[in-house]
Amino acid sequence: MMNDEITPRRLVLRVALASVFSLVVPITLFGARSTGANSAAAAATKKLTQASVQYQTKPKGEKMCSSCMNFIAESKTCKLVDGSISPDGWCILWAKKA
Repeated sequence: MMNDEITPRRLVLRVALASVFSLVVPITLFGARSTGANSAAAAATKKLTQASVQYQTKPKGEKMCSSCMNFIAESKTCKLVDGSISPDGWCILWAKKA
């Protein structure tokens, strides 16, 4: 008589544990991936300050923002540096357009 009562309880417990783990494990795995992707995206969109890259509004010789691969002429911004960027400016991240 005791043996018959224990088996259904164990079965219910096993089913309950299996269902909990089948939900928790995928949430944990996929949640960690999306958090990492969000952190990477946030880091990728963060730009450097003008002061940290020694930005100046005048060119350095022939080097100027308008001839840099990171300069976006339409919006007068830079892919790497925050704020408004002068086409005649320059910073230490200057890289010649290909």
